[in-house]
Amino acid sequence: MFPAGADDDDDDFVPSSSSRLSSLFGSSTTSKSSNLKYVAPKQPRPERSDSASSGSGSGKNNSPSPGPQQSKTQAPAVLVATPVHAYLYVNSVAQPQGRVMCCVLGNYAENSFQLLLYRSKQDHLTRARIHHQFNFTVRKDF
Repeated sequence: MFPAGADDDDDDFVPSSSSRLSSLFGSSTTSKSSNLKYVAPKQPRPERSDSASSGSGSGKNNSPSPGPQQSKTQAPAVLVATPVHAYLYVNSVAQPQGRVMCCVLGNYAENSFQLLLYRSKQDHLTRARIHHQFNFTVRKDF
């Protein structure tokens, strides 16, 4: 079914010893060593507390590390988030602010909760602390 010379086509894909394809890329030697080597990124070194307290004036932060009595406050977590239509009341007239995100932020360890209305990550409309006297009224759609 195939002609007898079909095996001749395989010779086209076998590299010959006289082929100098590497000369196209500026290398005339046929050595097997490659100039391409992977270098793994280095991990940042942790700052040592003894070098920071030496006071060498190298511009590092020389603030004391928090001790057991000075615990860092945890950032509040998002408890609930949903889009809402917000209105701004000026002289008993509701001015629509459009559709914004509303979320309840909370930190159970410190027992602090907040209500946040925002348009984007940088554009916060309001942030209110939720406490036992916080008055929140849900109204029907306008």
